[in-house]
Amino acid sequence: MSSIAAHEHETVLHDDHSYDHLLRDSNVRMSGGGSLSTLFVIVAVVGLGAAIGSGFMSGGKLHALASLQMAAMGCLAICLGGMFFTLAMHLFAAGWSVTLRRQLENLMVLAPVMLIVASIVPLYDMFLGDGTLYLWMSQKYKSNIILEEKHSYLNNTFFLVRLALYFVVWTIIAMQLSGFSRKQDENGDKWLSNKARFTSAWGMLAFALTTAFAAFDLLMSMDFRFFSTMWGVYYFASAAFSGVAALVLIVVPLRRAGKLEGLVTSEHLHDVGKLMFTFTVFWAYIAFSQYFLIWYSNVPEETAWYFVRKRDGWQYVFFLLAIGHFVVPFLILLFRGVKRSPTALALVAIWMLFIHFTDMFYIVRPMVTTRTSETMALSPLSGIWIDLCAVLGMVGLLGFFLSRRVASLALIPLRDPRLPEAISHKNYI
Repeated sequence: MSSIAAHEHETVLHDDHSYDHLLRDSNVRMSGGGSLSTLFVIVAVVGLGAAIGSGFMSGGKLHALASLQMAAMGCLAICLGGMFFTLAMHLFAAGWSVTLRRQLENLMVLAPVMLIVASIVPLYDMFLGDGTLYLWMSQKYKSNIILEEKHSYLNNTFFLVRLALYFVVWTIIAMQLSGFSRKQDENGDKWLSNKARFTSAWGMLAFALTTAFAAFDLLMSMDFRFFSTMWGVYYFASAAFSGVAALVLIVVPLRRAGKLEGLVTSEHLHDVGKLMFTFTVFWAYIAFSQYFLIWYSNVPEETAWYFVRKRDGWQYVFFLLAIGHFVVPFLILLFRGVKRSPTALALVAIWMLFIHFTDMFYIVRPMVTTRTSETMALSPLSGIWIDLCAVLGMVGLLGFFLSRRVASLALIPLRDPRLPEAISHKNYI
C-alpha cells in the first residue's frame, strides 16, 4: 500500500460510490482538442520544413540531418520514458500512480511511431546519403581496420533487423499494456491488472535490452570508432528524466483546463516531483561515471569523442549540462513546496525538457565537426536556428500524435481496482 493510511483505504473501499462524482465525463474526458492538434501540426510543418529546407537548399545537408536526428532521439527518449514508468508502475503495483498512468500509456504507445521517425535519417544515410551522418555506412571507411573488426555488428542487414526487432518489441509491449487498460475501462475485469503485471515482468527486461541497443545503433554508431559500455544506461537515464518531465507537462495543463479534479492532486504531483529529483541524480551519476571511466582509461578511441566536445565552444555546452542537467533541478526540487506546486513543477519540467534536448544536441551535433577540415570550427551557435527548428518541429509532431491520443480516451483508467487507493493517496514525507 503506498503511503496511504490503512483506515482511509478501508473507508474508500467500503463506499464504492464515494468517488463517482469524480469520474463524470466532464472531469475525465477531453472535449474536442482539434484546435490543439491543429496548432501542433502547424508547428511541426513549419519547424521540420524550415530545418529540412535550410539544410538541403543551402548545402548544409549534414547539419540538417544531425539536427533532425538529435530532435527525433530526444522525442523517442520521452516516449521510452513513458514506457518505462508504465512498466514499473504495473510491476510494483504502485496504487498511488493509477490516476497518472493513462498519460504515461499515451506516451508509451507513441514509442514505435517515434522509432520510425528516428530511423528515417539512418535509412536515408544507408540508401541515399552514403554515410553522411553515420560514418560506418560510407564506402570510404569500408577498409578501416576498426570498422572491419565491427563489421559483423555494423552492417546494413543486421542494422535493419535490429530496427525491426525494436519496433516489434515496443509495439507488443505498448499494445498489450494499453489494450489491457482500455479493456478494463469497458468491463472492469480486475484480472487484467494481473495480466498487465505479468507483461511488465518480461517487458521490463525486453525494454532494457532494446533501449540500450537502440541507443548504440541510433546514437553511438554515428562514430563507429567510439564505444562506451555505459551508453545504453545513459540513454535510459535521459529517457526516464525526460519522460517524467513530459508527464508533468501533460497533467498540469489538464488540471488547469478543469480536468482531473480530485484525481491528480498535490499529493500525486509531490510523488512525481520525487521521481524528477531521483532521475536528476541518476542521470548525473551515470554521466559522471561514463566520463570518469573514459578519462581514467585514456583509450584514444573513447577520449576522441570527448576531445571534439571540449573545443570550439562545445566546452561551454558541457558545463551547461553539468549545471543545468544536475545542479539546477537538484537544488530546486529539494524543496517540498516546489514539488507540491503545479506551476513550479511545470516550470521545472520545462527546464528539464530544454536541458534534455540540449543533451541530445551535445551528443549529435558535434558529428558535423568531425568530417572535413572546413567544418572543424563549427561552433554550437553556428546555424543554431536549424537545430531549434528541428526540435520545435519534432516536438510539434509528437504533440500532434499525443493530443489526438489524449482526446480519444478517458484521462485515467476508470475501473482499475487500485483506483480508490490512488484517489485517497496522501504524502506523509
